[in-house]
Amino acid sequence: MSSITSLCGVVLFLCLGVTADRDRPVRLQALYHRRCLAECNVEFVECAVDCRKTSPLTLFELRVCSWECRIEHFECIYECNEGLAEKRLRLIRRWPRY
Repeated sequence: MSSITSLCGVVLFLCLGVTADRDRPVRLQALYHRRCLAECNVEFVECAVDCRKTSPLTLFELRVCSWECRIEHFECIYECNEGLAEKRLRLIRRWPRY
């Protein structure tokens, strides 16, 4: 009876170990994704500061510059999300869940 209990414990431990190992790349992807988004935010702030530093800008030119910063920011976020989606797809192909 105790050998069956120990066998169940070993099987449970192995299953949990495989699951934890499988989830580690997902956590790393989430970390890289957050870093990527943070870099996008830094770039956006720097772009906005550059818009204000450039002088003399009319109000219209400032708005256009700010709008261009937003477009670059959205493109940056899109690239981060696209990269995350590609990494997840590769992960799913490597470790199919049954």
